[in-house]
Amino acid sequence: MKIGTLHQVDDEIRGELRTLTVSAKVVFMPAPASKNDMASSDVVVANGAEVDAAWPAVPGSGTVPKVCIGDPTFPSPLIATLAETGVGACVSVWKQPR
Repeated sequence: MKIGTLHQVDDEIRGELRTLTVSAKVVFMPAPASKNDMASSDVVVANGAEVDAAWPAVPGSGTVPKVCIGDPTFPSPLIATLAETGVGACVSVWKQPR
């Protein structure tokens, strides 16, 4: 299920995520450098608040295909994958856990 449309803008990914209960403009900003191999590659910000992080599917690849969005009102974090749809554009795809 497509839940967002995003675009590459310089070193950030910007766009909007929408579900039945969420409508938020988001920015994926590079995370501070870390020596931890499992550290996130990007911080996800919505409405001025850090809402979670994104990790590359392959550590060290520089891509940001997986994102985890948390909110105190969610029963569990929303986990989605970014998929490229063209030069500098991508969509956020969510698959409901079984």
